[in-house]
Amino acid sequence: MPSKRKRGDQKTADPAKVVHDLVHFFTPSFLQSGWNERLILLEQIDAQIANDFDDDIICRQISQSFTFEIIKRIKFDVVICKEQAYILLNSNDERHRQAARAWFIINQVPCALLDEDRATASPPGADLRLAPRHFVDLRGMIASNDCLSSVRLIDISATGARITVDSPPAAGTRIILDIPLLGRVAAMVVWVATSLVGLSFLFETINTAAI
Repeated sequence: MPSKRKRGDQKTADPAKVVHDLVHFFTPSFLQSGWNERLILLEQIDAQIANDFDDDIICRQISQSFTFEIIKRIKFDVVICKEQAYILLNSNDERHRQAARAWFIINQVPCALLDEDRATASPPGADLRLAPRHFVDLRGMIASNDCLSSVRLIDISATGARITVDSPPAAGTRIILDIPLLGRVAAMVVWVATSLVGLSFLFETINTAAI
């Protein structure tokens, strides 16, 4: 493990150099571990960073940058477990954090960090939502009737979501929502208001060739 820094050294330490050294040292361990072991290792590294630096902002900057670099090296397509989602939440890439939050919500896994992202507005169709909504901002695709359309996921709950799309499918249409890192979700269009579309998740097996 990189040598511990003395408290007096932290003022001259370059955060980018610290991240580089950490990534160089720990990448093999992360590549050879499972997600639970990776999360434990990340927590241990965070504790060491906090011990080496008094400045909370610098600590957070180093931790998030290190996490982002490690995620790039692990290389995966979809979030599959809560440990993986927690690691993404610590990244400095907003796409990672948004996908992780969406994963916690759709899989109904408790996460205290979600409360601050609760969507309190009442969009069209809000009365149809059976679970609390949370804001997200993720780009993706939908497949419906053999057509692909680019969409923006703007809020999500355990039972459904809201998207915007230029040419929305009609209410009652079955679609597949494909969001990077979140994966593919079968859904039904329950309401349409101009470019806004309300979806209800179907929670069924998806044909991997659908998109």
